[in-house]
Amino acid sequence: MNHFIALYMAFRMCAAALILLLFTFGTLAAAKQSDGQLDIVIGGQPRAVVLIPEPDSFAGPIPGWSPAAASNGKIALSNAKKHGGAYSLQINDNDAKSYAMQSGYVGITAGASYTLTGSVYLESGTQPLVFIRYYDADKTMLSQSSVSVGTTGGWAGFTLTKAAPASAAYAAVLLHADTTGIRNVYFDDFRLIGPSGVLVPLENPGFEQLSNSASDLLVEYVKKSTGAALPVMTEAGWNAQGQTYQGYVKLYVGTKASAEDSRIDQDLADLDEQGFLIHPREDSVTIIGPTEYGSLNGVSEFLERYVGVRWLMPGPNGEDVPRLNDLSVPMKNVQEQPVFANRVISPAWGNPATPGRTQAINVWAQRNKLQGLHNQAYEYKENLHQLFPVEKYGTTHPEYYPNGLPPAAGVRTGWQPCFSVPGTIDAAASGIIEYFRNNPEKKSYSLGVNDIGGFCEANPSHPLYPNAKNSMGFVNMSDIYYGWVNEVVARVLQMYPDKWFGLIAYREVADPPSFSLNSRVVPFLTKDRMAWIDKDVEKAEHRMMEKWNAAAAQIGWYDYMYGAQYLLPRIYSGQTIENWEYAADHEVVGTYTEMNLNAGDGPKAWLLAKLLWNPDPDAEKHKEKHAKGPKQNKTDRKFKVKTLLDEWYERSVGPAAAADLKAYYEFWEQFWTERVKGTAWFEKAKSNVYFDFLNHSYLNLVTEQDLQSTKALMDSVVAKAVTEPQKARAQILHSAFDYYEMTVRSFPRKGEPIASEAAAIGLANGLGSAIGERLELAQERKELMNEFESEPALRMIAKPAAEWSGWNGFEFADLADYMALHEPSGGSVTNTVYRLAGSGVSSDVRDYAELLLKVGTGLSASLTANSSFESGSGTTATSWQPWIEAAGTTVERVIGAAARTGTASLKVAGLKAGGKRGGAIQIFSAQSGLTAGIVHYYTPAGTQEGNIQLIMYPRDSQGKRLATYQTIRVDLADTAGKWSSVGLLENIPSAIGGKPVKDVQLIIAIDECDEIYLDDAVVFQR
Repeated sequence: MNHFIALYMAFRMCAAALILLLFTFGTLAAAKQSDGQLDIVIGGQPRAVVLIPEPDSFAGPIPGWSPAAASNGKIALSNAKKHGGAYSLQINDNDAKSYAMQSGYVGITAGASYTLTGSVYLESGTQPLVFIRYYDADKTMLSQSSVSVGTTGGWAGFTLTKAAPASAAYAAVLLHADTTGIRNVYFDDFRLIGPSGVLVPLENPGFEQLSNSASDLLVEYVKKSTGAALPVMTEAGWNAQGQTYQGYVKLYVGTKASAEDSRIDQDLADLDEQGFLIHPREDSVTIIGPTEYGSLNGVSEFLERYVGVRWLMPGPNGEDVPRLNDLSVPMKNVQEQPVFANRVISPAWGNPATPGRTQAINVWAQRNKLQGLHNQAYEYKENLHQLFPVEKYGTTHPEYYPNGLPPAAGVRTGWQPCFSVPGTIDAAASGIIEYFRNNPEKKSYSLGVNDIGGFCEANPSHPLYPNAKNSMGFVNMSDIYYGWVNEVVARVLQMYPDKWFGLIAYREVADPPSFSLNSRVVPFLTKDRMAWIDKDVEKAEHRMMEKWNAAAAQIGWYDYMYGAQYLLPRIYSGQTIENWEYAADHEVVGTYTEMNLNAGDGPKAWLLAKLLWNPDPDAEKHKEKHAKGPKQNKTDRKFKVKTLLDEWYERSVGPAAAADLKAYYEFWEQFWTERVKGTAWFEKAKSNVYFDFLNHSYLNLVTEQDLQSTKALMDSVVAKAVTEPQKARAQILHSAFDYYEMTVRSFPRKGEPIASEAAAIGLANGLGSAIGERLELAQERKELMNEFESEPALRMIAKPAAEWSGWNGFEFADLADYMALHEPSGGSVTNTVYRLAGSGVSSDVRDYAELLLKVGTGLSASLTANSSFESGSGTTATSWQPWIEAAGTTVERVIGAAARTGTASLKVAGLKAGGKRGGAIQIFSAQSGLTAGIVHYYTPAGTQEGNIQLIMYPRDSQGKRLATYQTIRVDLADTAGKWSSVGLLENIPSAIGGKPVKDVQLIIAIDECDEIYLDDAVVFQR
């Protein structure tokens, strides 16, 4: 008895201890959910389930299953028929194709028997097949066994047993609708049972796990960070799982909130469609937006804020994902919407789901909360050619077009509809109403004018000719055009009062009208706002902005922050921050920014993405539509945003290398904002819409010391990067620097005129090494650009119009002119060149020296006829044709006005305003070999604008251009008041692309210069 009592007391004590232990564990577990944190992952194991809204059917990727034959939208999850839970898998095989889905591989025991069971509902047609497939360790299929399944009109179970081969390591299940018939069939509730009745865990066997783009993103990066794969299902699927996920946090992701939390709908009501709410509760976290894109932005914010993910540059190497063991979410609401409703960076404007060269940058853009053309807030580009198609109105209403002459079909530029013709208002309004009727999901329409002018009323003979120029020097068409816009918009709004109308305010319509625009109109003002580093330009632009603020309820910015079009990192982060702070305070609702982003520009694109979402990083909530957040001291705001730059540097290459990377980009920022400012390149274009990125004369500013110091910084960045991702990004950035260095070293610079014999001899003596080095670097540069194709962060979607072989025609022309002027009978420089021609140097150097002797000694005749324009009749120069691209320009032979040799020259005039080009052209017969073209030019003292370029086009027997050889564009302001030269040196082959070269077309191209004189336009071949 005493023994029994002792045992009983011992049992009670153990039971009490167990109860206390369980109570303590439960208390601790509950505390983990109530101490201000919700656990998503613990110790690398999932503690949350992602719940997405209930669709009627789901045709996206099905977790755990993948197509094994055609899918073509015929395979989906459906709630129309289900055996258990909320969904089944439907194959609607209504054609003669084969459709199949296969499960993921599961590990098995070799030689053991396995039994597959499941349920099938055959709605119509012939029975499908279900397979067990066995694979070896390399996942090569060894054997398979199948059974025909399903009963018409109801659910029917099946059983399939098959022994695994002796070398089997994996099994998979295949659902197959073959080509022998058509059928509509549903599959559900599969189980794979192994030896002793042990259940083999197929992933998603009941087809309850779904996904959407937001949930996919969340699951992908939580797994990358923690290793934990969060299950994804609907709420009905959750309920069907019983106790499987008891105690897990519910992560609601999508556009619909849980029925348990109906107040969220009220919180979403006033949010921008790109906004989101992250809402934790006692056992759930809701990541929700009014639209799919809002919920995607919410997931991006969740991953950045709680997981620490950063998408620093496009492509896998550009993402920085911290390794976490645990992941928790604090009990704090996060509600945000973008400060700027329109956030598009070109060319990252495509759909991220679309494969192609731009997919990586499109994915990067979406994850950084940017938009594409498919989901931007406003339409605004050139569009009147779409609204007034010649095919529709050309015959019936020719009066809609300039001078009553409809343009040819397909011509989209150089004309506008006649805004003063009343019928165009009715036509435009009816066309837009029809568009919205056919596209009810569209929220805006573009009334942007066609490119390159062509306004009916801009003709001086038109009765409504404005007879006034605008701020850009064009005929001011603003009142006529914007008055027409108001009329059209008012009519459309009568039927569709919630629509928006965007347009681009540039050229003839760059200035605001004298009256207010309809409040639903959004003009996008065009400017490369790097020009605002010039404070006079900035003040003028701010004054123009204030005028636009008075005329328009909201404004967009169309910007040109290139990018790969420039041949050095074009960095102006400080000015960029100031610009967007200003925009936030002046009713700017967004941007379309042409950038052609590239990792070589470092943080530029990433910084802009952050500024476009919110230029004040401390303001977390934006309750009002496009709210600006609390006003702050601009210095404080700039400091806060600059911490973003420090973050980019550190996350890109690690703390140890960050300071050097920062110094590298601060060097280039100083280069562009201090050294380039004030140059002819900057001054001539600072008041234009954008800078001349085809003019590469800024490269002349880069010194040897610049290259050495920036290379040392980049070498240090690579050396100090620690982790493999940091090293990969450091190498990407160094590869970009390599490209810039090759560019500068191989670039055909135009130097200062040769000032002395010693300088000429030094230049000639250096040719032996310089020529080979430049040719080699130019070739390596081309090869490196091709290699960039394999790295999304470096890939140039639009390659810069900047190709050269490494030959420097300017240097050649300077030496030739020096020899002809100072050593007509020979001399020290000539002797040096003779030694090069006869020495044991490379054939390239010998060819150069021999050709230089031909030109410099005057012993050979030019391949161009009438090279000094001495022959001619009146203003026409024999053998030369005018090359004119714009009306109002003149190309004429003149006597005595300005001539380098003889008495005649060729005068080109009238190219000053409006981006006009003109010049002269001649075709000459050519053989293969090194070819030098030299043209001398003179502009009057005080010339501030314009440039000159020499172009040669080798052609075939049909006159088709086979290649393009051209110099850089040379600023005329640098040599105003004196004669100078432009030289082109290239090796012309005997055939290009398999076609023999018959002749060469020489073009002397002048841009935006009111008066220039050309002389001694010569071409020589070795």
